[in-house]
Amino acid sequence: MFKQINKSVISVLGVVLLSSLVYADFTRFKLFILNPIGVSDASQCNLNSTNVLLKPGKIKSIITENDVSTWDVKTAQWTLNPERFRRNDIENNMKDHCFYMMIDDKVLCNGVILSSRSSRLIKFPTIQLVSSHNGLYFQLKSSHSSHDTLIFTDSLNDVFQK
Repeated sequence: MFKQINKSVISVLGVVLLSSLVYADFTRFKLFILNPIGVSDASQCNLNSTNVLLKPGKIKSIITENDVSTWDVKTAQWTLNPERFRRNDIENNMKDHCFYMMIDDKVLCNGVILSSRSSRLIKFPTIQLVSSHNGLYFQLKSSHSSHDTLIFTDSLNDVFQK
């Protein structure tokens, strides 16, 4: 009788596991928006430990490739779906916040989200919010300084190119 019950339990667990895989969220890109940096130098964003950055209560929102509406491979800039993310909400809830970025469940980088016009000098990865009359663009750079360069463009292109 126990063997029959165990087989039934295993069968049910198998169906539950299979159905959870079918309905699982298979997003490749995850951008975790974390706590605001306040008046600091943003050094708290330059950590390489998911344990520190992704503690409960620190994650404010998660952006996936499903939230990205445009991608320009030439400039490595992307925008978010304007129906879900209003410009003021982005500026108020993402700018001057730490971030943690993953692709295919592997850490790509972490750093800080800043306005491209910010006067902060940052020597670690930065997502710059570039404001134009057409909208608000995101651009991942090596730092926020006169020597910054685009980083991980190929990885982002692989995910965002539709």
